[in-house]
Amino acid sequence: MVYISKAGPDNGFFSIEEGKKLAPCDQAFSQTIEPLQGRYPSTPQIGIGLNVLDCNTKRGDNIRVAASTDKKTASSFEVRVETWSVATLNSVLATWVEARDGAKDTQMGQWGTDRSSSYKGQSTQIKFPTAFKEPPEIVLWFRYLDLKPNGGQYRLHTYASDVTSEGFTCHIETWNVSEFYRVGVTWVASRKGRRGVETGRFVDSKEAIGRMAQKDRRIEFPKGKFTKPPTVLSGLSMLDNSAEQQLKLASVVSDVSASGFTWNMETDSRWQTSADFIAIG
Repeated sequence: MVYISKAGPDNGFFSIEEGKKLAPCDQAFSQTIEPLQGRYPSTPQIGIGLNVLDCNTKRGDNIRVAASTDKKTASSFEVRVETWSVATLNSVLATWVEARDGAKDTQMGQWGTDRSSSYKGQSTQIKFPTAFKEPPEIVLWFRYLDLKPNGGQYRLHTYASDVTSEGFTCHIETWNVSEFYRVGVTWVASRKGRRGVETGRFVDSKEAIGRMAQKDRRIEFPKGKFTKPPTVLSGLSMLDNSAEQQLKLASVVSDVSASGFTWNMETDSRWQTSADFIAIG
């Protein structure tokens, strides 16, 4: 484990780049994030996901990477990115979002697949700690990946269905002959129409299978949603990449203004890749 001694800023991003300079061959990297600027009276909710993946894989290797948080208090927490077995990482960027514990407008949690069940796909019913007045918007980010290279392709998709004011069904699926050992996701539910918060997905869940029609697009916020450029956080929610080459995938946000931002999926794959975003202003 490489522990970066200097505390990192609470800006929603953690890169393993500095840790790789200290120990290029290590498999785990962590850093304390502080301060939280006295915003929370108690330990906040923190939802973490994967934003950039550059896995040092060879033909036939599994994709293995996980992002997590630990040692959480009202003033700081630790963020960690790791791999295991014989896997190594070139570059990973984790992203996270925070909310006050017990907040009714923003609720979040985690779910992961069960190894005793199907390696093709699983789903579960998520129940919100506190019901919303109407069905909220749902953001899903990969946080834990252990993928097989079956059929020469890594394929994975997470999405929500049957969203109500009380909960939703969370899906983790692959297709064709692809399989996974285990996958974990973070979910974030945000009250629909909330001022100062907007969410979205690069590729609609109904268009998961097929060639990628476009790798960049301009996202326009609803008029009056923000009065200044918000913070835009995005995490990966779908991948379809050849196992014959290294997995390199990034969800890149740029040109952020009060009216929108440019979103680019940086990948060498010809197939659909997607991410979910949450903008907070």
